[in-house]
Amino acid sequence: CITDRTGFNCYVDPLRISTLKFPMLSLHGSENGLADPRTLKLLESVFLNNKFSAVPIDGHGHQDCLLGRDAKAKVFVEISNFLDAKGPYA
Repeated sequence: CITDRTGFNCYVDPLRISTLKFPMLSLHGSENGLADPRTLKLLESVFLNNKFSAVPIDGHGHQDCLLGRDAKAKVFVEISNFLDAKGPYA
């Protein structure tokens, strides 16, 4: 969820989010210095009854998931599988 500087979720209403029923993919670099990787667990708890997949990308920072080394091998394969509904996303 999006929070303020104290960690309070003042921007996104979890009840509204829980009504979203389409498949979603969240990729997060494990070395992300901007957003804490624990955010994935928070998102999974909000999207409990939905088709939500949270994937940590080891060794990647905030923008590395799109621009960094090995992005094609580590990240784009996850996106491709998600869009093709293969693997764990089916």
